[in-house]
Amino acid sequence: MFVAPPVTKNLSRSDDVNEDKKRWAKSEFIISKYWWDKDIGRFRCKKPKSLPCGRDGRECCVVVHEWRVRTTGPEHRLMVVYCRTHGTYFTIYPPGYVPYGRAPVAPVCSGEDESDAALTAWSGTVFESAVSDGWLHSYTYTGGTSWQTHRRDLQKHGQMFGLSGPFTVCENAAAILDIPLHVQLSARSRYSVSGLDGQLEAVQSVLKSISVSPRLWRRLMRLGRETGAWGEAWEWTDDNRLLPLFPLPERNRLKPRFQAVENDP
Repeated sequence: MFVAPPVTKNLSRSDDVNEDKKRWAKSEFIISKYWWDKDIGRFRCKKPKSLPCGRDGRECCVVVHEWRVRTTGPEHRLMVVYCRTHGTYFTIYPPGYVPYGRAPVAPVCSGEDESDAALTAWSGTVFESAVSDGWLHSYTYTGGTSWQTHRRDLQKHGQMFGLSGPFTVCENAAAILDIPLHVQLSARSRYSVSGLDGQLEAVQSVLKSISVSPRLWRRLMRLGRETGAWGEAWEWTDDNRLLPLFPLPERNRLKPRFQAVENDP
């Protein structure tokens, strides 16, 4: 009896590259501050003395592999280090950037005080498509062929903010971003029953509710980690220590904030 062979999907080279990007985008990565060094005429950062691969107890032997030119993301070279002990490479990203990220996750903010974010503050971030009408001009120019990219962006934002998917993600997002839960639930309801315009309004309502502060990038990176948008982040600190960006005790203190609305008794 003839048995048909199993059907396999033929993957092109571009498919292989995309699969590699998806895998590496969710791998561990390191964050450290960059500064302008006038003596060498470019940005630089401290070389870590230990890497996440050193958790197995073997001491890392870290060397600088290269200063990689980026076509997207930070407009300067990034340090790539190599551990001779474990045979592992790590790229050092500046605060607010993630692997394969074309833009920072949060607005650039100076000072220590928090402020309510106007939508314009999110221009130039990963949420650009939710606050800019550039996609609409492109949609009109191409005769309606470019809206799929905009829709995919809104779907990613909705998943990250918990506007779609499990309800626990919605509660976690409200707690991490310090948004009143009823605001988050209202946005979730609008996102789930409306079309493209409703999804856009729902994402914008969340962005308007987020207070902008110098530490906002940490909260958004934590949210992206918990929703699977990227991998575990480590930070090489000013005092030369490698620490997880989100320690376990901090993760266990998630509580959504409740706020009375006008019609509450």
